[in-house]
Amino acid sequence: MATRRVAVPALLALFAFYVGYHIFSGDRGLFVWYGLSRDVENLIHENAILQEQLTRVETDVARLKPGTADPDYVDELVRKNLPVAKSDEFVVYVSSLAQNPAN
Repeated sequence: MATRRVAVPALLALFAFYVGYHIFSGDRGLFVWYGLSRDVENLIHENAILQEQLTRVETDVARLKPGTADPDYVDELVRKNLPVAKSDEFVVYVSSLAQNPAN
């Protein structure tokens, strides 16, 4: 009877410790859940940035389609990427910071 008085609380304490350990530090514990939720937030942010870049690229591609190409945009690309300027022309490059001072 005395062994039972000691064994039952000891087993309950061990069980509580086991469950508590796995709640916090197990494979699916709170610490892992917190890390995964932080990863999800970072991936959502990265996805938003990539969606914005995709939209810009799709717009640029649409402006270059044969038959509907934007001549001003094509001229801008040619002058930017190729050294094509007449002898009486000056090419002034404006950085992206000057175009968008909010950043």
